[in-house]
Formats: sequence, C-alpha cells, structure tokens
Amino acid sequence: MQEPTKPAALDDTTAVRQGETLGVMRWVLGLSLGAAVLGMGVAWFLA
Repeated sequence: MQEPTKPAALDDTTAVRQGETLGVMRWVLGLSLGAAVLGMGVAWFLA
C-alpha cells in the first residue's frame, strides 16, 4: 500500500490567503457590539 503524499507547503501567506483583510470589518463589528450592548441596557432598564 502506498503512503499518502502530503501537499506541497507554500511559504507565501499572501498567496494562500483566501480572504482580504479590510479595516471596514472592525467598524462593522464595533458598531454591532455597541448596538448590542445598548440594546441589552435598554432591555434591562425597561424590565
């Protein structure tokens, strides 16, 4: 039985990266977190 071969390792991380690193996602996550905290605060205040 033949041993399975490992795929060739690529050293260039930019070549193997599947997505893009955009700074806009930090804004989306930050605003979403702020809205969630504010919403939970309002819900706690009204309860």
